[in-house]
Amino acid sequence: MTNLVLSHSAKQDYDNCRRYYALARIKKIRSRRVIVPYVIGTACHAYKEAWYNGLDESQRLAALRKVFKGVDTSLMAKDEIVDLTVDQGRCEAFMYAYTLAHSEDRIQYPKLITEKEVRFEIIPGVDWLGFLDTLAQDAAGDWWVMETKTAGKAFVNKDYFDRVAIDNQVMGYMRLAAEVLGFMPKGIIYDVILKTQHRQRKGESLSAFVKRLQHLYVKDWKTEGLFARHELIVSPKAVDRWLTETRFIAAEIKAAHDNKIKVWPKNTGNCIAKYGACQYMSVCTTGQVDKMRFTIGKDRK
Repeated sequence: MTNLVLSHSAKQDYDNCRRYYALARIKKIRSRRVIVPYVIGTACHAYKEAWYNGLDESQRLAALRKVFKGVDTSLMAKDEIVDLTVDQGRCEAFMYAYTLAHSEDRIQYPKLITEKEVRFEIIPGVDWLGFLDTLAQDAAGDWWVMETKTAGKAFVNKDYFDRVAIDNQVMGYMRLAAEVLGFMPKGIIYDVILKTQHRQRKGESLSAFVKRLQHLYVKDWKTEGLFARHELIVSPKAVDRWLTETRFIAAEIKAAHDNKIKVWPKNTGNCIAKYGACQYMSVCTTGQVDKMRFTIGKDRK
């Protein structure tokens, strides 16, 4: 029998709303509507991987642009498509500036493992699946998980990194890294790209706006303080606690699958969440799946 496969995002879906989990993970109903921050994150990782692998700027940009080109824009309004174009220009600019800000990375971290998919059996019958952005060994020989995130500049402060230090996803990264390395890494290097809130000026063309953003990131990244990097040492005991708790939830999810339960209660507290209304709002309220808005049968990671 094939093991059930869980991940941080699957567990998060289950924790947030059982109904959401069932629709996404069991019925495999997936919204065709794009969540742009996820696109930006994927594009950043593609560019960074290309850079760490020694590819030139044109090849890095090609990897980044391929992500944006693959976005399904059929359900996006005209202004949303324009915003996506702006986001691509912004992303190209700040990733190039990133290579300037961290130009010494290959010296500081002489050994790098990039974009690694990792899978291990967390309890009998359940595999845990995850993706590591970068594993980096520093000049002293210590290994670190390096994770790159984008965030609004106004939201990154001391509390931001305090939250990172106890974040379940970070603990999962540590355990995945231990699976690759054979031992627990020292901690996590949390790499944040700060997104500015600049807007298109009245009368300014889209191309001129994108060029202005690129100038800001490439020329002024030092004075604007657009990059933040923190090393966080993570206790193996904290990872052990994460593993114990995650095994408990994994067993609960497996039992729900095995028993083929028919009632998956919704959490109305999450119907309106971080990025607006839940993508399954119409499914929950009407009981119908609009095949223009959703695909059925595609797995989520």
